[in-house]
Amino acid sequence: MLSVDVRRLLAQPTGTVMVFDIDEGPRRLASDLDVAFLQGEVQLLRTDYGLFAQGEIATELRSQCVRCLAPISCPLVIRLADQFARNPPMLDQGQDPVFPISGKGRVDLALPLREHILLDLPLRPLCRPDCRGLCSQCGANLNEGQCGCSPAQMDTRLAVLKKLL
Repeated sequence: MLSVDVRRLLAQPTGTVMVFDIDEGPRRLASDLDVAFLQGEVQLLRTDYGLFAQGEIATELRSQCVRCLAPISCPLVIRLADQFARNPPMLDQGQDPVFPISGKGRVDLALPLREHILLDLPLRPLCRPDCRGLCSQCGANLNEGQCGCSPAQMDTRLAVLKKLL
């Protein structure tokens, strides 16, 4: 239930609160983002400006290790704190975004969730901290053991750098 009907809340006085639970299975938040689940609670607060959404949502994404390309899970806890308005203004750089309330009185949490998830993803996800990656010659997974390749030939122009290690 990421799209919420807020018409009744918008008709209430400032300060009125609506709380709802999110418990979703696997779903696509956008064309580029699939999550294993979404679980948490969101509180919508009626403001003079529109609505303020806050809450905590747990999720998990499937990714791959940047060193060995093994599939991994990335658990995340997303903290929402977002504004919604019927006619969001154009923002200056550095201002927090204001998400739209549709003409039908619905708030779609998929867009702010997508943004928070993308910002919270690890830049270099690893299957484990000591991942050895793939052999640069044959592509064997070095976490599973040594490959049969001979040690890589070093470019003689880089030999001076090896002394620094």
